[in-house]
Amino acid sequence: MSSQKRETVYQVLQFLDEEDFKGAMHKLEQESGYYFNMKYFKEEVQNGNWDDVEKYLRGFIKIEDKTEDSLKIFYTINKEKYLEALDKEDRAKAVEILNKDLKVFSSAEDLRNDTELLTVENFRENRALYGYKDCKWERENMLAQLDMLIKLHPLLRDKLEFPTMKSSTLVSLINQSNNCNNHECKNTSLIPKNNTRGQPSGAHGDEFTEINQPAQCITEISQPAQCHSLNLTENLGNDKISGLVYANSGVALLALASNAYHLLWEWPGNKPNSRGQATTSVSPQLWKPPKGILMANDVKGRNHEDAVHCFALSKEDDHVVSASGGKVTLFNASTFKPLKTLMSPPPAATYLGFHPQKNYRIAVAMEDFTIRIYDITDDKFLEVLENGHSKKITGLAFSGVLNILVSSDANAEIQLWNEDTWKKMKKRIAMPMPYSGNPKFGNSATRVQFDRLHVDVLVVHETFIVIFNATKREFIVQWLLPHENDAPVTYATYSCDSQLVYATFKDATVCIFDAEKLKIICRILPSSYVPRNLSANVHQSVIAVHPSKPNQFAIGLTDGGVYVLEPVESEATWVAAPPDQA
Repeated sequence: MSSQKRETVYQVLQFLDEEDFKGAMHKLEQESGYYFNMKYFKEEVQNGNWDDVEKYLRGFIKIEDKTEDSLKIFYTINKEKYLEALDKEDRAKAVEILNKDLKVFSSAEDLRNDTELLTVENFRENRALYGYKDCKWERENMLAQLDMLIKLHPLLRDKLEFPTMKSSTLVSLINQSNNCNNHECKNTSLIPKNNTRGQPSGAHGDEFTEINQPAQCITEISQPAQCHSLNLTENLGNDKISGLVYANSGVALLALASNAYHLLWEWPGNKPNSRGQATTSVSPQLWKPPKGILMANDVKGRNHEDAVHCFALSKEDDHVVSASGGKVTLFNASTFKPLKTLMSPPPAATYLGFHPQKNYRIAVAMEDFTIRIYDITDDKFLEVLENGHSKKITGLAFSGVLNILVSSDANAEIQLWNEDTWKKMKKRIAMPMPYSGNPKFGNSATRVQFDRLHVDVLVVHETFIVIFNATKREFIVQWLLPHENDAPVTYATYSCDSQLVYATFKDATVCIFDAEKLKIICRILPSSYVPRNLSANVHQSVIAVHPSKPNQFAIGLTDGGVYVLEPVESEATWVAAPPDQA
């Protein structure tokens, strides 16, 4: 369609919305394929109108194309239909959904796992589904996942914002035409060429003006009464926490300690935490597998403290890949049993990462500065990426949208790899490297992480935090350590919505940044959540963020402590409200 016809469609959609012809409006959205009405889509999902949900989707994406982006969306919806049928003990319906729908949309591995659910009396016996509550709650959880998948989909992400238009545009044009009286009418398009970003309510939005708010002071939290915290390791050992990650379902927290053992805490799904989500108001249970089996890494005779401890959890929470200087092992996350050894040293692994969408793909960074790409399904290494780094690789991140892998090393060098060809991309990203002459910063780990849209990359080093656009390979914003004698950064990560950046420092302080400008908006002192007798040498070694609560995070300490932190209920955010303006 021409741009003029596109404008006409928008004008008709606005008119139908204003006149409350919702059925006709959604039909036109679907048939034209110009505007994906997320509000309507979410309402249909919440109401369980699955046929209407899929019919609406097919107006924008074709399942016949069998692109991975589309298959993932349809699979997610039909998996929920399947689980709801099992929850209602309607086995016949579940089998119908499995054979008619899930078989079309799922991978061989997913289909095998889904089929196994028919063999158990209660599908919640599967640990990946342990936290499943009821259909209303699970539909909300699924919507959070669908929201991300839709915003990443190349055929949907540019159709989520309705253009800003003056109200009653179509009626105004008709009246204008009637009043022309044979005179030439100009400027009939009332849609601005440069539309403002932002989702209007329903199918249209009124014009708005940005309001510049006064600058806010940094909120400082120093007392226990100013935040909620929960100590998970009060009666455990004191081995440094080397890795920490939330389950993608939000119901559990997994840690890797420097003694090569894994710890798993699960939140119970009962009152007052009926949803089973991680929270500071209810203590979780430290999961102990049957027969006392512990998920431990092979250490190959290495000293625990000298070994590089690294692990990663798959998107579906079903696999853990982990190493502590010895063998790289793939574990079943439900049973803690090792499934297979991916490789044995030398060389040892220095970093591990699962693909965010291809649940079967793992990237393994090695001591010899290479990266190996492993496929779980085929049980083989697909590629070895060489000549990208000259120092230890300390970070890996996949983009499911751009089909690239970003790697980083102890020299703060960033390399981009094309996932289709596994070739290096020519242009490197040069980091700022303040105090490069200071030897104490000469061999620091540099970590990388994509934002929730898989386009911008967060780069974290002892002396800087940088966000750059992976498409343009250009800096967006940076923060530099103010003075070389200041406490350096020990870890940093995006919040789940990528609006915040949580950073820990060697003085045990947590700073929360606004991700857009990398300005500190909150500073949390250790006195607000740890015992007063904390050793001066103890600090945070790692930080993890809740997958659906932007203001909840967990930290692992060098003395083995693990704490979960949240704002107090009255605030529900880490930023204090600005004072009333006169």
